[in-house]
Amino acid sequence: MAVSEAREHLAEVIASAQRTGEPVYLTRRGRAVAVVVDPAVFEKLLDDAEDALDRAELHWREPRT
Repeated sequence: MAVSEAREHLAEVIASAQRTGEPVYLTRRGRAVAVVVDPAVFEKLLDDAEDALDRAELHWREPRT
């Protein structure tokens, strides 16, 4: 969705992201410049990324044989 269109319908864009749990990509000249995402989905993404980083760090700290 174009940024200009999202600006005119911001409440609907937010409601859509909350209702569906799907991100809404905002574009300018056909290129993604931002994403509107439900806060719960965003927090889960952050938690999952942190967990993955923790697992990777543990993996690389394990003694090699």
